[in-house]
Amino acid sequence: MDIDEVFLPYDIRGIYGKTLTDDLISLIARAAGSLVRRKMVVGRDSRWSSPKISEIVVSSILSTGCDVIDIGQIPNPVLYHYCFRKGLPGLYITASHNSKEYNGMKFCKANGASFLKELKILKRIVKSKKFRKGKGKLKIEKRAKELYISFLKSKIKIKKKPRFVVDAYHGSTALILDDLFKAFGLKPDILRKRALPDFGNIKPEPKPENMRKLIKITKKYDFAVAFDGDGDRAIFVDDSGKIHNGSEMVILFSKFLLKKNDVLVASFTCSKSVQKFAESIGAKLFWSKTGHNYIENEILKRDAVFGGEQSSHFYFNRVYPFSDGILSSLILCQILSSSKKSFSELMEDVPHRPTAEKEVGMKNHAQKRKVMSTAKKVLKEVYKWTEIKDGVRFSRNDYIVLIRQSNTSPVIRVQVEADNRKIAKELVERFGTFVLKVKKDYQ
Repeated sequence: MDIDEVFLPYDIRGIYGKTLTDDLISLIARAAGSLVRRKMVVGRDSRWSSPKISEIVVSSILSTGCDVIDIGQIPNPVLYHYCFRKGLPGLYITASHNSKEYNGMKFCKANGASFLKELKILKRIVKSKKFRKGKGKLKIEKRAKELYISFLKSKIKIKKKPRFVVDAYHGSTALILDDLFKAFGLKPDILRKRALPDFGNIKPEPKPENMRKLIKITKKYDFAVAFDGDGDRAIFVDDSGKIHNGSEMVILFSKFLLKKNDVLVASFTCSKSVQKFAESIGAKLFWSKTGHNYIENEILKRDAVFGGEQSSHFYFNRVYPFSDGILSSLILCQILSSSKKSFSELMEDVPHRPTAEKEVGMKNHAQKRKVMSTAKKVLKEVYKWTEIKDGVRFSRNDYIVLIRQSNTSPVIRVQVEADNRKIAKELVERFGTFVLKVKKDYQ
C-alpha cells in the first residue's frame, strides 16, 4: 500500500482497487474524522465506484466519533457551497476529470477553501494509524442542491437570456443542470446530459480533441460551455466556434469584475497577458502556485475579488472562494446579457498569444517525480529558470516555457506561450522530446 502514490498536492487520487484500495480509503476517512472531530459533510460524484467508497468513508468517519452529514450524489461545487454556508468541513468523493477507473477525495474547509497543509497532517495520521474512537451520528441531507440553486439565484441576475449549449460529459453536473437553468429562466441545449457511472466510456475532460462536436455546433448559439467530471471547471467556446483558454477568460471576467486596486490572483501557468491587463487597470496581481487549493487559500489571504488558472478554474470570491464551473457559466450569461457585443466581439479586445501543450505520460507518480527532478537539473545548466511548486518556468523575449508535473495524473506537461504559433509549436516539440529523452534515460 503506497500512500505517497495517492496523496497528491491537491487531493487524494488513484486507481480504485489498485492504488486506492478499500482499506486505504477507510484509513484516510478515519484520519479525516480524527482530524475534524466534530462534524463533516460527505458527498460524491457520479462515477461507478463512488457509492461504495461513500459507504466506507461514512462508516469510517462515524467510527471516530465524528458526526456525518451525507448530501449524496451532487456536483463538487454543491458540496463546497454547503460547507461554506454551514461553516463545516467536507469530503467530496471524486477523481474529477480522470477516467472511470480512477477515484479519490477532495477536502473542503469550513471557509470554502480546500485542504492545504491539512493534507500533510492527514497523511501523518494515516501513517501513524492513531485514530480517535467513538460513535458519530449520521444525518441524510436532501436539500443541498436546492440550497445551492437558491443561493446563486440571490447573487446572479441575468436580464436577457442568451442561447447556449452545454456539454456535461455524462458527469455530475448533469444531476443539477435542468433544475438550475430553469430557475434562471435559461433554456440551453445540453449534450451528454445523463450522469453515467462510466461517463459513456469517455474521459470527462473538456479538451479540444473531445470538444469537436461542441465546436461544430456553437455557431448556432451565443456561446458553448463544457464542464469537467465533477463540475468545478468550465471551458468556453464563442459564437465563432473558437475555444478560449483560461488566461483569456481570466481577462474577460476581470474586465467586468475588477476596478482599480482590486486584487486578482492567477496561477503561474497563466499568460503574461494577464499581468499586462492587471497593470493597465491598476489592479493588484498576485501569482499563485497552480492548483485549486493554493489559489483558494491565496484568494482568502489577499481578499481577492477574482482568481483564475490557465486550466479554466475560475474563482469568484464575492460569491464564494472556490472554483465553480456552473457559476462561471452564469457569470458569462450575466456579462452577455448586459453587453451589446457578442461573445466573439468581446474577445476581440482580449489579447491572444499562441500556446501549445504536450503531455508525456509516465508509468506512475514516482517516475514522474524522478524525471521532473532530473529534467530540472539538466535545464539549470542551460537556462535561467524560476522554480515553481511542481516544475520550472523560463522565458526569453518572445516566449515562455513551462515544464511541470501534473498534480492529478502521472504526466509531465510542456506548455509554451509565444509571439507566434510557429515558435510555440517548435518549442513544445523540442522540450517534449527533451522530457521523453530524460524518461528513457531514467528507465
